[in-house]
Amino acid sequence: MAEKKNQQLEIERLTKKDMPWYFNPWVITGTILGFGAFGLIPLWMRPATKLRIKVLVSLVVIGSTVGFLLGYARVYKILSSHYEELARIVTGR
Repeated sequence: MAEKKNQQLEIERLTKKDMPWYFNPWVITGTILGFGAFGLIPLWMRPATKLRIKVLVSLVVIGSTVGFLLGYARVYKILSSHYEELARIVTGR
């Protein structure tokens, strides 16, 4: 219990200048937008972020990633059927 309290005090002592650049919220946001779920790694490593925020952001990012993947699969299926029909028209079969 005392160790956890000491860690919390150490985190509170860190100022924005003391934090490494990769713990900057804007860098984490850019990483999530650029790399999707892989951007959650620096978020979970950042000691100053509350657990509730980490869980909420993780759920949103993972949910949207799954949604995008399902959407891409649907679009791929539709486009592949159109291209197959186009190939049949071009080849005359």
